[in-house]
Amino acid sequence: MPSEGGMATPMETDEAEVGIGIKQPPRTSKTDDEGKPPKVKLVDKGKAPIGETRGTPWVEKYRPKTLDDVAAHRDIIDTIGRLTSENRLPHLLLYGPPGTGKTSTILAVARQLYGPSQYQNMTLELNASDDRGIDVVRNLIQDFASTQRFNFGGKNNTKLVILDEADAMTKDAQFSLRRIIEKYTRNTRFCLICNYVSKIIPALQSRCTRFRFAPLAPVDVTLRLRHIVQEERLNVTDDGLRAIVRLGNGDMRKALNILQLRVYSRSSPSGAMFLGVNMARFILA
Repeated sequence: MPSEGGMATPMETDEAEVGIGIKQPPRTSKTDDEGKPPKVKLVDKGKAPIGETRGTPWVEKYRPKTLDDVAAHRDIIDTIGRLTSENRLPHLLLYGPPGTGKTSTILAVARQLYGPSQYQNMTLELNASDDRGIDVVRNLIQDFASTQRFNFGGKNNTKLVILDEADAMTKDAQFSLRRIIEKYTRNTRFCLICNYVSKIIPALQSRCTRFRFAPLAPVDVTLRLRHIVQEERLNVTDDGLRAIVRLGNGDMRKALNILQLRVYSRSSPSGAMFLGVNMARFILA
C-alpha cells in the first residue's frame, strides 16, 4: 500500500532494518523513567470501552461492536445483517481460518438483536473445544434452549446459542445437538463456528446456512491496524506495519497480537522498540 506517513529520519531508517519500528509517546512521568510505557488516555469513539489497563488484549479491546465495524467480508456481513434486521435469522455455520471475523460477526449480531442490556440473558456462548462432550449438550445447552426467556424492552424473544470451535465436538455430541436443534428451533437459533467444516457431521451442516470466511486481504488488515495505531497514539513506520501484515497472513487476531506484543516488549534507551521478524516468527510458531 502507498505510504501514509512522512519520511523516516536516518535513525528510524536504521532501526527499521533491525525489525519493526514502533515509537511510544514521549515519557512524561516518573514511571516512564523506570522504562515502562506511559499510560495514555484514549477517546472512546463508540467502539469497545477503552481503558488504561495494559494487560487488556487488543483482540478484545478492539473487537467490533456492530456489523458495520467488522473488517472485510462485506457480502457476508450485508446478508447476515439483512436477515437479522428482518427477524429471519436462520441457524448459522460460520467456517474458515482463525482470525477472519467469524466470532466477531455473530457477537455483533447478538448485540444488534438484543441490545446491551439483554445480551447476556438471551445468549449462551460456549467454546466447544472445552465443553465438547455429550453431557454439555444434553444438560447445559438443552436447559438453555428449553427455558422460556424474555427480552424485556426488545422485539425478539428468540434465544441464541453460539458454539465456538464446534469442529472439536465429539460425534455423539453433534448428533445430540442435531436433535436439540430440531426440537427447539421455534424459540432458539444456533450458530456453529469452526475452522474445518469437514469435521461437522452432514446432519448438522444441512440444518444451517453456511458462510465461509476467507483470510483477510492485506488492505483490510492494514486499515484496521492503522485505526488501532491511531487510537493507541503510536508511531509505526510503514515498513513495520507491512511486516506485521505479512506475518499475520490474513489472520487479524495474529496481526493484533504481534502489534501488541511489540508495543509491550522492552524498549530501547532511545524510546523506540524493535522486534525482528525472525523473533516474531519464533514466538508465534
